[in-house]
Amino acid sequence: MDHSIRKIIDVYNQASPFLARKSTKFNKDQIRNLLSNIYAPGPTYHGVFDFSKFKFDFVTDNIRNLIGEDPNTFTAEDYFSHIHPEDREYYQMCEQIIIKFLYNYINREDIPYYKVSYQFRVRVETGYKLFLHQSIAIDLDEKGNLMKTFISETDISHITSVNNKKITIMGLEGRPSYYNIGGLDDLENYSPGPVDYSHRELQIIRLLSEGMSNEEVGKNLDITTETVRTHRKNILNKSKGNNMVEVVALAIRKGLI
Repeated sequence: MDHSIRKIIDVYNQASPFLARKSTKFNKDQIRNLLSNIYAPGPTYHGVFDFSKFKFDFVTDNIRNLIGEDPNTFTAEDYFSHIHPEDREYYQMCEQIIIKFLYNYINREDIPYYKVSYQFRVRVETGYKLFLHQSIAIDLDEKGNLMKTFISETDISHITSVNNKKITIMGLEGRPSYYNIGGLDDLENYSPGPVDYSHRELQIIRLLSEGMSNEEVGKNLDITTETVRTHRKNILNKSKGNNMVEVVALAIRKGLI
């Protein structure tokens, strides 16, 4: 096993007090409820990882076309081996920060209400592409230890090739969010700064980036098409971008969506 992959696995070995020892059967219907919180502006595969067994319970078939792997035999080591060697240390740091956040900064019952996202390069058939990684805890044991995590991996190379090297920890259902976390010091000394856009504007940027028209965005958010157009103008003015493609790329680099 590659030394850099072994170091990643050691992160989870060190976190074993916070990881479940026993597993439960995975319910695929849970995915439907999770997808509304997942941002997928490009080709994506999803999976469920079980920490008690340290293996994937489930991976969508899209993985075949994205990174050339069989979803039925895909392992944790396969997953880590696709991360660019130069990005593995960064991935390792991100996972350390996330574990520290989940078990030192919030109540355990709130763990399933936080989505984590960051970026790294992934090996595909033609070389390496920048992917957006997102994860949400979906099962905890009776002690609040992490059992299963839903992950989403999206090719965003058509939007940006610049890794912002920042973690976003997004609070769901009204919980606070943490932006631009670049290391443990950022987490320990976190002070929420101003976000460029309102919550509604971020919703619109996200939906437009997924290919929706103004009319579709309006129906999705239950607002008029004219209101969507007004928000778009405000978004462009705030971003100083020339078009929505530039706005989306900037929002991703800042970890806002």
